[in-house]
Amino acid sequence: VKRHSEHLWKKHVDALFYLLYGGGEKVAELEKLAQEADRRGLLEKAEQLRTTAGQLRQKLQQVSLLCQRWKDQSSQGERAYGGMEVKRLAS
Repeated sequence: VKRHSEHLWKKHVDALFYLLYGGGEKVAELEKLAQEADRRGLLEKAEQLRTTAGQLRQKLQQVSLLCQRWKDQSSQGERAYGGMEVKRLAS
């Protein structure tokens, strides 16, 4: 049954990969905004941005683990993503 139902999960996995890689870009943007806020003397705003970036990074780590599990359990994983390596995000 699992073998025939993998295609049902592909859309979900596609969404997780999208969140993982798109979210990583957003973390970088938030950190850059925090640096700009520091430069302008907006220390409270900078801290809020860093907190948000950290929370997003934690959630992305969870998504990364889900994607890694899927890749490990599915021979389709490597074919579907051209062998793209799923990396853990640095904390």
